[in-house]
Amino acid sequence: MKFSLAGGAALLCAWNFAYAQLPEHNPIPGGVAVIRLPAVAALQRVQFGARRVLVTAHQTNRYAVVGLPMDIAPGNYALHLTADTGREFSQRFSIAPAPPKPPRVFQLPRALANLSLVSRLPANRRGLNDELWKYAAPPNLNFTAPVAYEQFIPYGMLAHKRFGDRHLRHPWLTYFAAPGAGVRAPAAGVVHRLGRTRYSGVLVYLNHGQGVASVFSHLADTDLQPGEKVARGQRIGTVKSVLRDRSGRVDWQLLMNGNLIDPRPLVAR
Repeated sequence: MKFSLAGGAALLCAWNFAYAQLPEHNPIPGGVAVIRLPAVAALQRVQFGARRVLVTAHQTNRYAVVGLPMDIAPGNYALHLTADTGREFSQRFSIAPAPPKPPRVFQLPRALANLSLVSRLPANRRGLNDELWKYAAPPNLNFTAPVAYEQFIPYGMLAHKRFGDRHLRHPWLTYFAAPGAGVRAPAAGVVHRLGRTRYSGVLVYLNHGQGVASVFSHLADTDLQPGEKVARGQRIGTVKSVLRDRSGRVDWQLLMNGNLIDPRPLVAR
């Protein structure tokens, strides 16, 4: 089966500035915008639309780190800033079109030729963004790959003859790995919740702090408990086998201010 990739806030108190490493500014759909904030003495909240965004310090400046959804239109946008005096103002920024890329064709293992790539998770994410802000620790956005994989399907729009003229939205990474292989936390965090469904197997929601979270599905098992702290690289579960144990699959969804973004630019190479 061949697919092609058809396209490529917190209260700003002192402890929010402990983390000083910034991701690359990549203001395209599915990317991350890093926006320098004005030198206001005390900001109470920074939002993109109705959602809080991560704010961090780097050297002597403060920056908003904004996750952009896959389907956002390129153009001019604004952050909404609120000072502790109640004064409100905006910080403008632009979202660029994703750079055009030639179709990227790759072959799935024969055993997975009829595998469904449709996510069953959106309903489970309702209200999740507000819940994530209960953990205000500053996140480390230098991620590691969560599993040793044989092949993966990237974040993006997928095209295949099975879909006709339609493209399948795939705003996460799908890894194919050996059944039973360890899945590890891409960054430190706290277990927000666990779940299990017939289709998606064991689910682990890992809160990295300030609106950043990883959602892993198609796990075979986990020994974690809700509220447990997890270190970067710690084992969080194992790969679930699919199709008579001939291969395994894990999906990694990365949420930032409520939007699913492409994890790959944040993974250390």
